[in-house]
Amino acid sequence: MRAKDAATVTSRQIQNVQNAASKIREGIGGVSVSPGVKAAENIQVMVQNFLESVNSGALEASLRGIDLADWKASALEGVARIGTGMERKRAVIEEFHRQLQEYQLAYTRKIDAMPSGTLAASRDRMLSNFDAMATFKFKK
Repeated sequence: MRAKDAATVTSRQIQNVQNAASKIREGIGGVSVSPGVKAAENIQVMVQNFLESVNSGALEASLRGIDLADWKASALEGVARIGTGMERKRAVIEEFHRQLQEYQLAYTRKIDAMPSGTLAASRDRMLSNFDAMATFKFKK
């Protein structure tokens, strides 16, 4: 096999994916079962494969192989997309805050009525808040 320039191969690969965008969209449009549902149907295989990678050391090696500088560079490149991603999910985020606030207002009346002024009372109030927040479930 002859040597190939990695930059050229990469450029061609990216160009081919960009040129195939309409086919990729068609493929996505043709999906008839949620990927999450398909994954759930194979959860035992997923768990088995995960445990095999843990037991063989492959998972640990992969995790330890993440270079900090590379990770930082990739993460910093993605920062600009956070706001646009949140904007796309604005309605979901707003609904989360509506549900959370309604939930908090319902249980904080009880906390507000609890004794205060001592360290023990503050601890009890804090733990009551913690316990209540731990049971909150967002309903999409």
